[in-house]
Amino acid sequence: MNNLTHVFKQFLSLSLIGFSIVMYIIFSIIGVFSDNFISNHYIAFSLFVFVPAATGIISFILRIFKKKKLNEQELEHEIVKMAHRNAGRITIPELSIDLRLPILTVQDKMRVLSENGIFEPKLTDSGAIVYQLSNYSSNLETNRAKAVI
Repeated sequence: MNNLTHVFKQFLSLSLIGFSIVMYIIFSIIGVFSDNFISNHYIAFSLFVFVPAATGIISFILRIFKKKKLNEQELEHEIVKMAHRNAGRITIPELSIDLRLPILTVQDKMRVLSENGIFEPKLTDSGAIVYQLSNYSSNLETNRAKAVI
């Protein structure tokens, strides 16, 4: 799903909430001037206030907690991007937390990336496994690089 669609759906759910607030205010003002407003107009009141509010709130909450599913290429891109931000190194728990994926899924993906030569697993002094991005060079190192002849 592209960002424009996501923004539109977010706007739509917030618009429903806003619409229901406006309708509640209008019905409240009308109700002040009418003695038996609620009993006569309960169906209209619920249709124009409660239904849009509930729909907007539910869709907004679902949108917040919805996991973004990444395809294989996007997942690889996110992993490499995160490693690049961390000086070429990344751990499985960091990836699992940041990508909101199960640890076993991340382990399998890192094993495949290591077998393909994109990452090299390394063992730290404390015994943790850190995946080093192969052929990683920092921005400073890249800027100091000399032309290859």
